[in-house]
Amino acid sequence: MVLLFMGVIFLIVGMLMDIVAAALMLIPVLMPAAVQAGVDPMHFLIFMTAALAVGLASPPVGTCLFATAYVSRLPMQVLIRAALPFYAINVLVLIAVAAFPQIVLWPVRLLT
Repeated sequence: MVLLFMGVIFLIVGMLMDIVAAALMLIPVLMPAAVQAGVDPMHFLIFMTAALAVGLASPPVGTCLFATAYVSRLPMQVLIRAALPFYAINVLVLIAVAAFPQIVLWPVRLLT
């Protein structure tokens, strides 16, 4: 539940800021809380990066959305409407990653 709440924060911050700036701001604040709640640090970082990336491509400020509109020369409304199914899939994947950490942690466990 803690990770899903943090996911909402990551999506909102990702919509408004660049990933690197958001990570530098959020990791020192939220990592200790996540670890204390029992979340694996690697799981937290992978989830945070994925959620911030989804936010980066989402309106209202989504930087990737503006770049795509510029390159494709399509209006922003057309791109947002076309991307809605992908946003839904991305959110479902984020929920699955938050609920089942084994999805992202098995390669880490394999290497250690």
